[in-house]
Amino acid sequence: MAAGLETPQELVPTLIVIGLALGWLGDMLLVVPSTFLLGHVAYVAAFVASGIEQHFTMFGTLAVVAHGAPILVWLLPHVERPMKLPVLAYVFVITLMVVAAAGSYGHSFVLEHPSLSCDNVADQLLNATLVTGTGTGSSSDSSAAIGSAVATPVSIAFRRLLAAELFFLSDICVARSKCVVQSFLNPLFGLPLYYVAQLLFAASL
Repeated sequence: MAAGLETPQELVPTLIVIGLALGWLGDMLLVVPSTFLLGHVAYVAAFVASGIEQHFTMFGTLAVVAHGAPILVWLLPHVERPMKLPVLAYVFVITLMVVAAAGSYGHSFVLEHPSLSCDNVADQLLNATLVTGTGTGSSSDSSAAIGSAVATPVSIAFRRLLAAELFFLSDICVARSKCVVQSFLNPLFGLPLYYVAQLLFAASL
């Protein structure tokens, strides 16, 4: 790599900061959808730049479609005709964000578990832990292991995956408020989901 040129992985923190900044700008501009949309795009770019694992991407796609498709079927009849295309575009981007986050997490997971294969992915996902060791050491050893695992690539990628999913869920609350019914339940659930998502993104830097 030539001097002064960053690798894709080195761009990830910058892209995360751009996403956070766009979210903050959207808050200041009283929820401008295009600003939040660009924030989602920045997060997608960050996940892609960090590396994508195809099997996790496939599983992420299936999971998002499984719980996203019914939501879209419920939402679309409440959307006015001129807004259907923009809503579909927004849904596509936020769905892509979660799928890319799953693929990014998978990339970090496979790097940490090189023996992972598509045949035993489910077993390894169930058995894998962020804490090194088998639990046979003392409590002080376990505490040290937990502390050392906090900033591993896998734990960072998991924070970003969780943040993406929470952001997705918060947008559902916004959509319900804008298109279905205005209720105190929308901000009651949506705002905590949104701000926790942003904090998780910030904690992944």
